[in-house]
Amino acid sequence: FIQIMQTLKEHLILRVFRIVENDQTITSAKTSLSQVAAATKKLANSHFKSGDKIVDYGGGKYDKGIDHVKEASNADMHVYDPFNRSREHNDKVTKTMAGKADHVTMNNVGNVIKDDSHLHQAIQGAKNFMHPEHGQFHMSVYEGDGTGNGRMTQGGESYQRHEKLKEYLPHVKKVFPDSEYQHSVKNGIISVKRK
Repeated sequence: FIQIMQTLKEHLILRVFRIVENDQTITSAKTSLSQVAAATKKLANSHFKSGDKIVDYGGGKYDKGIDHVKEASNADMHVYDPFNRSREHNDKVTKTMAGKADHVTMNNVGNVIKDDSHLHQAIQGAKNFMHPEHGQFHMSVYEGDGTGNGRMTQGGESYQRHEKLKEYLPHVKKVFPDSEYQHSVKNGIISVKRK
C-alpha cells in the first residue's frame, strides 16, 4: 500500500510538472539568480536541522542554496525546477523526495507566475513533496514595488506580480486550507504546517 501511495504521489508531481512546463505561456527560466535566497538563509538558521530533507521548489539552476543549507544546518536540500533543471534531474528529485520532505521552500517563485491557476499548481506541486504528517511549507516572494500592478519584465520574457507577501496567503490557503493547516506570516516568509 505504501509503495502504491508513493507511486501515485510521484505521478501527481510529474503531472503537475508537465502541465506547468507545457501550459505556462510566460516561463520563469530567465529569472534564476546565482544567489542564496534570503528566506533560505533565515530558515537554515532557524528551522532546518541536521538530517532534514528539504526540497527547494523552483530553486533555479544554481546550487548555492544547497551548499549554504549544508554548511549552515547540515540538512540535505534538493532543487526541483521545471524551467531551470533537466527533466531527468526533476524526475530523480521526484522519485527520491515525493512525500518525504521535512521542509519545502518556494522562494521568489510565486512573484514571477502571472496566472493564479498556475500559481496554485506550483504551490500544489510543492505540497506533494511534503511529508504528510510533519512536513512544512515555506514561501517568500520578491515584492517589487508592492503595488500589485503586475507587468512584463526582461523585454517581455518574464513577469513580476509586484504584490506584497500577505497577498499570497489566500493562494496558499487554497492548497493548504485553514481546516487542516496552521499558517504564519513573519520575517518575510509564509510558513505552513499541519494542525
